[in-house]
Amino acid sequence: MKNTDITKAFCIALLFIHQLSIAQSNWKLTKAKDGIVVYQTQKAPSKNLDSKVELIINHSTEDILNCLTNFDNYKMWNSNCTRSKLIKKIDNNHWIYYSVFSAPFIQDRELYAKVTLTTTADKSIIHMEACPEFAAINKDCIRINNFYCDYILKDSGGGKTNITLTTSIDMSGSLSVSMVNKFSAGSLLTTFLNFREQLNKSVSN
Repeated sequence: MKNTDITKAFCIALLFIHQLSIAQSNWKLTKAKDGIVVYQTQKAPSKNLDSKVELIINHSTEDILNCLTNFDNYKMWNSNCTRSKLIKKIDNNHWIYYSVFSAPFIQDRELYAKVTLTTTADKSIIHMEACPEFAAINKDCIRINNFYCDYILKDSGGGKTNITLTTSIDMSGSLSVSMVNKFSAGSLLTTFLNFREQLNKSVSN
């Protein structure tokens, strides 16, 4: 086979892989404001939408990590979060935290989540996932059993950091999936508008 044929075949294969990747993710733009963009997609077999948020923040990765690992402060910026606290620091890269989410006319939701920080040469990754069996059931709240969240932080130069978040949550209880999906994009947008404001305050102090 000639070199030109090999090159052509290679390019076609790359194009196919790229198109397949787009088809599999199928992210749909749902909200955008002030440089914060929220996408959502439906991934079988879950009925809940997966969400992705992209933004650039004018702070270093270190500043952002400090804010993201200040679990007691989550209630200051995480939408509908009314209580939050660090439950256990396992080591410098692993934690367990607790939070409560409240909204009018519905029972409070509580979340225990395990957090793992991984740092490589070009990015930092924070992975969060529900650990519902960590503590005894609280009769005053509905326990969130299914949740994951991944932050990918990359230095964009000039003191800026690119943040990509992917997440999915099942609020449990009798809330309909359609209701949760309807409000999730707006909640994420509010969360990151709050996060940016809170980060500005914490760094300036």
